[in-house]
Amino acid sequence: MNEAKLKGGYLNIGCKDIREKKLDSETELNADVLKQNNRTNEIYHELLMDIVNLKIMPGDKLSENQLGTKYGVSRTIIRGALLKLSEMNFVEIKAKSGSFVTKMDMEYIKAALIVRLALEKESCMKMLEDEDKTNSLLEKLKKIYNEQTKCTDHENYTKVFATLDTQFHDCILNGFGESKMTDIINTHLLHIDRWRNYAVERSIGIYKILKEHQQIIRMIELRNKTGLLEMLDIHINKTIFNIGKNQKEFWDYFKLNLAIFFTI
Repeated sequence: MNEAKLKGGYLNIGCKDIREKKLDSETELNADVLKQNNRTNEIYHELLMDIVNLKIMPGDKLSENQLGTKYGVSRTIIRGALLKLSEMNFVEIKAKSGSFVTKMDMEYIKAALIVRLALEKESCMKMLEDEDKTNSLLEKLKKIYNEQTKCTDHENYTKVFATLDTQFHDCILNGFGESKMTDIINTHLLHIDRWRNYAVERSIGIYKILKEHQQIIRMIELRNKTGLLEMLDIHINKTIFNIGKNQKEFWDYFKLNLAIFFTI
């Protein structure tokens, strides 16, 4: 026997070769799993952005078969992407019915805005204690504001305006150098972004937003902490008011809130 020797009554096969083949097999398997996970994440992220940017509307059904055909992947990969979206409350998976884009939840968005407001206030107070960081933030906010005032000439100005609005608030959140701040509340911010994109696309309050952004910048220039906190309160509270107002007008896109239903 060349490849196997009888030793102590047992067949002693070349163990080194077996181990190497096993390792090769495991490496190939791990590579396939990694490739599948990467593709799942890519599709998840693309669908997420389509939902947040309203290319896919609240209440729309997401067919695993259609998505599999579109992306040229198996239903397993699509199912993985939809599961990740459901964990972020952007997709609801119903047994025997399918997967649907969640409607916008006004109460959740209100709570998310309150969290963002608290963090923006804290960031601003710390930032105003550092002159260099204050000047750096002012430069960024002024640049974004100037772009917002000009973007009405852009063909897709509502989408451009919405993107700039996200940048404006991200700058404030990370104003004192904590770049991880937006990462911590990323899911909340994405739900806010979806509603904001919806409102901006209908030109709801764009000029009021611009005016409030200008006043926020002015309070930072004056190093007026009290005035800045008041402006942030006004800015967010008006946003919360508009959420309720638009939920009443477009039922199909919002999760039904009985408390509001009975006040109409």
